[in-house]
Amino acid sequence: MATDALGRVRDLEAEMRKLEHEYKARPMTVEKEREHVEKIRKLAQEAERLKAVTAEVERLGTQVRELDPEIDRLFREADEAHEKMTSANDAAQALHAEIAPTYEKMDTLRAEADRFHREALARNERANAFHQRAVELREQLMALRGEVRAERAKEREELEKFMEERRALVEPKEEFFETVLERLKKGGKIEL
Repeated sequence: MATDALGRVRDLEAEMRKLEHEYKARPMTVEKEREHVEKIRKLAQEAERLKAVTAEVERLGTQVRELDPEIDRLFREADEAHEKMTSANDAAQALHAEIAPTYEKMDTLRAEADRFHREALARNERANAFHQRAVELREQLMALRGEVRAERAKEREELEKFMEERRALVEPKEEFFETVLERLKKGGKIEL
């Protein structure tokens, strides 16, 4: 997503440069100029929004990537502990066939194998917990992306509605004030 967003930012910036060049190079009516300026402003806002989303995605991606080596290390340690347990258990089985004095050593090796096994289980549990956290972070990342998209769409709609309302309020007032000014210049009366 971050790469796609960065590509989209570059596309938006190229579109803004194109519009700015047209704005500077072509003669336009005031209405066309307003449309161009509004398009450029909206593209700039979208580019900034995508940059912010990209930064958040990178931050969360970094957190996930930072967990991966720890998970791998814990799984390696669990495998090593399991191998030690298996090795110790095999040695205990070999000693079982020997005479009674070797039972004491066999019991010690079994105890050590059990300890390694407990360590392996504990490390597996920790690795599973880290893995679960990574899954949760990925889910949060996906939810955040959805929320950001929805919020930006809502903001765009509200901004467009506000701009339309603003234009409707401003344009008639300018005409009224121009009419009143003309009457005053001519010495006429103003009726409200």
